Amino acid sequence: MKLTRRTLIKLGVTGGATVALAQALKQVPGAIPAVDGLMEQPFDRDLSDEWMPSVCAACPAACPVALRRVSNHIVGVRPFPSKPCQKAYIVPQELVHPDRVRESLRRDGQRGADHWRPVSRTAALEELSRIAGDDPSKTALVLREEIGLSFSLLTGLFGALGSPYLYTHEWIPGQWMVDAMEQATGWSAWGLDLARARGVISFGWDWLQSFDPRQAQEAFARLRVTDAPIWYVGPRWNLTAMKATKWLVCRPGFEPAVALALLHVIVSENLYPKECESLEGFSKLIEQVRVLSPADLEKKTGINHAQLQPLARRIATLRPLCVAPRRRLEDQAVIVALNGLLGNIGTPGGLAALGRSSLPPAPPAAPRLNVEELPKQIAEGRVETVILAGANPVFTSPAPSRWKEGLKQAKQVVCLSSFKNETTAFADLILPLPLWAERRDVYPYARDGRMITHVVEPALEPAPAMFDVSSLVFELAHGMGVEKERFPWQNLEEAAKALELRAPTEAKFNFPDIGWSEPPFSEGAFHLLLEAPLALRHGEGAHLPYLLTTVGPHLRTWWTTWVEINPETAHRLGVKDREEIILENASGSIRAIARYFPGVPADAVCLPLGMGHATGTFAQNAGGNPAEIVAYRKNDGANVMLWDFEKVNIRRGSL
Repeated sequence: MKLTRRTLIKLGVTGGATVALAQALKQVPGAIPAVDGLMEQPFDRDLSDEWMPSVCAACPAACPVALRRVSNHIVGVRPFPSKPCQKAYIVPQELVHPDRVRESLRRDGQRGADHWRPVSRTAALEELSRIAGDDPSKTALVLREEIGLSFSLLTGLFGALGSPYLYTHEWIPGQWMVDAMEQATGWSAWGLDLARARGVISFGWDWLQSFDPRQAQEAFARLRVTDAPIWYVGPRWNLTAMKATKWLVCRPGFEPAVALALLHVIVSENLYPKECESLEGFSKLIEQVRVLSPADLEKKTGINHAQLQPLARRIATLRPLCVAPRRRLEDQAVIVALNGLLGNIGTPGGLAALGRSSLPPAPPAAPRLNVEELPKQIAEGRVETVILAGANPVFTSPAPSRWKEGLKQAKQVVCLSSFKNETTAFADLILPLPLWAERRDVYPYARDGRMITHVVEPALEPAPAMFDVSSLVFELAHGMGVEKERFPWQNLEEAAKALELRAPTEAKFNFPDIGWSEPPFSEGAFHLLLEAPLALRHGEGAHLPYLLTTVGPHLRTWWTTWVEINPETAHRLGVKDREEIILENASGSIRAIARYFPGVPADAVCLPLGMGHATGTFAQNAGGNPAEIVAYRKNDGANVMLWDFEKVNIRRGSL
C-alpha cells in the first residue's frame, strides 16, 4: 500500500490514534462524550490491552501520559493533565511514520545524495566507537535540547573522552531574556514565576506559545481566575495578544522602547519602591532614564506617550512580571531593568533563581559555546568529526546553507536520529534512535529544594536494531575503556542515584546598562515577523499530518508555508489571497502562499517557523523555509543568533 497523507491518517484512525478527528469533534457542541470514549473502544478479547505509564518528551515540560498498548502497538494516548498541548498526541503517528530510521545506515555515494546501505547494529557500534575515539580534541557533539538523563550522560561521555566542543542546539525563538539576567546577577539559572505573578506584561514575546506549555497553561488559568491583567506589546496579533487584557500595537522591533517610556514615567513620578535605591547601578539607571525624551520615544514606538502614563502608574502599583524574547543584550537589559525597578527580582511572582540538576563531578567552568559557530570551526580545521544527536541544524538554523557546506567539509559525520531529515542527508553513518515511548530514561526535576527523578520504562519495546541512548552510552564507555574516574557509572540507575541538586548561588542584582539603540534592520520594504507555533516547537513537527492540521487555524491554511500580509498592502501590490508569492532579501528567497490577515501591520509580513522542509514524505516541497531568508548575525553581548530585524521584498510569481 502506498503511504500518502490520507493513508497515514487512516493508519492512525484504525489504530485508535484519531487525534485530528478528536480535535475537530471537540469544536462540535455535545461531542465531548464521543471524544472521551474514542480511544477507549474495546478490541478483540484475545489481544492484550493495557495502559502504560509514560511521558511526553516532545518538549522540556515532560508531561506524564498513559499510552494504550494493544498487542504490540500503541493505539491511544491519555494525557495528564486533561488539557495538554497538541504534542502529547503525536506518538501513534510517529511510530508508523515512513520516514523513521529503523536500522543503521552507511552512506553510499556523495554526501547529500541521500543514498544508503544498511549495516548491522554491531558494525555500526564498532564504527561509532572508532570515530568517537579517532581524535576527541577535534570532535564536536551537537545535541538537540533534551530533558532525559540519557542525553546528559552522552555529553558527559564525550567530555570524559576529551572533546572540548559540546553543544546544545538551542531554539532561540522560544526563549526569554536569560542573557541579561545572567549578566545582571552572575547566575545563569533563572526562571519565570508565572504561576504567582500579579500580572504579566510581554514586550514582543508570545509566551503562551513559546514558554513551557504546561506552565504557560497553568499560569494563564490562574491569571484569569484571579483577574490579573495580561498586557501584550507588539506589532502582530498573536495568541498572547488575543488572550491579553490589552494589546498595545507598536512598531516592529521597538518593544523595548515602550518599556523605556514606561520606565521614564515610573522614574519621573518616583513610583518605584524605595528599597531599589540600595541596589548597585540604581543611580546610573536613573540618570539614563531621566534624559530620555518622551516625544522621541513616542515617535519610535508609534504609541502616544499620554496613553502609556496610566499604564505605567498601574504597573508600578501592581508590579507585574515583565517578559521579552531573547534578542540583543541591550533589548533584554531594558526589560530586566524594568523588573528590577518594580522589585520583581528574586521575589514570588517575579524572576526567581532555580536549582539545577547535575552529575558529580560538575563540569569545569568554560566559555559558553555557540553551536552556530561550528561550521566555521570545521572550515578552519579545528573540528573534523561531528556527531549529532536529534539535532537538525541544516533546517532549524539561520542561513542553513552554512551547515550544508560545513558538514560537506567535515572528515566524518554521524547522526543519531529517529527520522531522516535535512541533516541526516549529510551523514556518513546514521544510527536509529527509539522514540520517547520506546526508550527507558530518567527525567529529573527540582521540587521544594529536592531532586526528584522520574524513571520511565518503555511502553513499547524498540526494534533490536535501535540504539537506546542510555544503553549506547554505556556500551561506548565500556568498549572504549573510558576511565572510571572520569565516567564512574555503569548503568542508568547508578547515574540517577548520583544526581544532585545544585542550589542557586546567592546572586546580587545589579541594574544593567540600558544604552539602547534602534534595531539593526536589514534592507527591504517589509519587516519580517517570525511566529514559532507551539505545534512546531523547536522547528519540528511538520512531518506529522496531525500537527500540520493544528498550525494556522486563524487562516485555515495547512500543509504549506504561508505568509500573513495585510489586506491593504496586498491590494496595493496586486497580490491575491492564496496566491503564491516570493519573499527575498540579501540572504535568499523562498516561496509562500499569501494569506490576508489584518492582524499584521501594513509594513510587515509574518511567516511560521518550522515549515518548508526539503525532505520528508509529507513535509517536503510545501513552500519555503523561513530560516533561509534570515542572515547569520550573532549578538556578541548575548552570544546568541538574531532571528529578528530582517526585512524582505515581495515579488509575485514562482521561483
